[in-house]
Amino acid sequence: MGTRRIGLFECCMLLFRTANVPILPDAEARGVASVFQSPTGGGNVLVAAIGLPDPQVLGGETYVAWIRNTPLGQTIPFQLLQTGPVIIEPGVWVGAFVFGPGEAVAPFEDIVVTAEIAPPFIQPSLERIALIGLFNQCRPQ
Repeated sequence: MGTRRIGLFECCMLLFRTANVPILPDAEARGVASVFQSPTGGGNVLVAAIGLPDPQVLGGETYVAWIRNTPLGQTIPFQLLQTGPVIIEPGVWVGAFVFGPGEAVAPFEDIVVTAEIAPPFIQPSLERIALIGLFNQCRPQ
């Protein structure tokens, strides 16, 4: 059995608002994902978003980022947390996924941010996608 080759990835990608998200007067909803993967495996994915409405607007309780269709066909969720005082608008949400040596998440298909109701987060609620970004648009840092 051959050894799976892991690639080096160090890039950033934009996450764009979907039609599910109303345009707020303070800021257009958007986000960014920073992807780092070592050639020996291991690394991290950081997602930050601004201008998202309260997740209840989309029928959820919290925002979750999903790395979809990794090299092993996985979908990996990680929760985003709102930073600072929640009364400040537009809301800023941030979350990260850290993976260890020998593991790889890139290249993947896309990252979506969805409004979810409660853990466990198994599959993204496709009717509640707030942001989306394609890996093929991930640009070197």
